[in-house]
Formats: sequence, structure tokens, C-alpha cells
Amino acid sequence: MLAGVSDKARRLLFSTAGVVVAWFLCVLFFWALRPLHDVVPVGISADGVHVSQSVTCNTLFQGSARDNTPLPTIVKPLAYPRQPCELVHTQAQQVFVVDVLGALLVLGGLAFVVVRARRLDDRSSVQAASAAVG
Repeated sequence: MLAGVSDKARRLLFSTAGVVVAWFLCVLFFWALRPLHDVVPVGISADGVHVSQSVTCNTLFQGSARDNTPLPTIVKPLAYPRQPCELVHTQAQQVFVVDVLGALLVLGGLAFVVVRARRLDDRSSVQAASAAVG
């Protein structure tokens, strides 16, 4: 496969590819397929303490940021200043796109190195064969 490449370089190529695939699978299964959470600041209590409310969101692969379930209730002077989960859902999708592009870029670079090494190996084989004949 990579006859002209040293064993150390070959191990480095395959271990790098393995690490990138493992990293992507960890991102996918331990983050992307799990429900997201948003902590929304809802105001300041009568005691002067900043109050926030945690809201469970959909995964980043679901079309909407939240289901139609009611939001957790909060006491009246406090209110949700923004729609919970919208920002978190959008940012998670953007980060996942960057993760996918990064993984593809690294794997594509490794594939380029492998193809380049094969071409150089093929050229040196052809030159060695023509030198032996001539």
C-alpha cells in the first residue's frame, strides 16, 4: 500500500486517522445526539440575586429548538427575556458543522498524503524498471 513510506510514518498516518474518527464519534454520540440545555437569565429576585432558569432543549438534529411543551414556570415579576433554546440550538448546529468540516479536512489531508506517497512510489518503481531495462 505505502511501500515507500516508513513504518513510523505509516503508523502516524493511521493513528492520526483513528484519532480523528474517534474524536468525531465522541462528538456525535456524547454531545450531538443528546438533548441540549439552555440556562436563561430571568431577572433579579426581591433579594437582589440574579435568577436563571434551566430549560431542556431538543438535540441539534431535530428541526425545532424545543418541543411544544410548556416552559418551566417562574414567579411573576420574573420573565423570559428571550425565547429559550433558539440561540443554543443554532450555535450547536454551527459548531457541529465546524466539527464535520474539520474532520473532513484532516481526513482529506491524510488521503492526499497517502495518494501522493503512492504516486511517488509508482514513479520510483517505473524509473527503477526502466533503468534496469536500459
